[in-house]
Amino acid sequence: MTRAVSALGAILIALSMSAACAHGRERTASPLRGPMPPELQQVIDNGLPLTGPHVEFEGDLAIPPTLRGVPTTSTVTLQTTPGPHPPVEQTRQMMRAAAVDQPRVKAALGSRFALLAGGWLEPEKGRESAPADDRYQMVFYNYSDNRVVTVISSPRGEVIDVQSRSPKVQPPESAEEIEAAAAIVRRDDRYAAATRTLRVRGIQTEGRGDHRTLYLTFYEPNRRRAVYEATVDMTAGTVLSARALQ
Repeated sequence: MTRAVSALGAILIALSMSAACAHGRERTASPLRGPMPPELQQVIDNGLPLTGPHVEFEGDLAIPPTLRGVPTTSTVTLQTTPGPHPPVEQTRQMMRAAAVDQPRVKAALGSRFALLAGGWLEPEKGRESAPADDRYQMVFYNYSDNRVVTVISSPRGEVIDVQSRSPKVQPPESAEEIEAAAAIVRRDDRYAAATRTLRVRGIQTEGRGDHRTLYLTFYEPNRRRAVYEATVDMTAGTVLSARALQ
């Protein structure tokens, strides 16, 4: 017992001496912060440049940042200074209407198609661009030929480029395409009565061969649980299966 206590005491003394030595040594000074990167300094001086709406910060750049003209309360809706482009959905519909009216776009889209995505392209890095140089890209799906069609337009809706390709991987669905699939279900006399007043959600799913296929779920208003489901072959324009859910 005496030997055990002596050994413990020796360990404690050694630890105390080690701590004292460490305390006596000078600590290495932390490196000073270098100069502010020019990109960050430009953000502090001029605000944050965005494609579309322009957001500016108030005072020094801090975390979380304070937006200029917006009180610091969570109940206030963010107000941004309008940019050079109309709102997203308005732009999408305007560009879509202008594109599908062009002969070479019509030829690439075929008789049955849907818009899957659309948005302004980011300018090339290191290159300054004016609003007139902006490019808007739309991605369509041609159901007749099972091809993805990409259209590039100018801000005035002039078609600059049209590319058509067979997809190696099916692109994601869009709200327009989901509604088109729901319309196919509702036109079918077997399912029209059950789905006419229901809301719909959908997702692209695996189909037969290269056929583009969507899986849909239907909901009653203000209800989270689906009451009906359907699988739609968008290439053929037919309902593969549909049934009520318990």
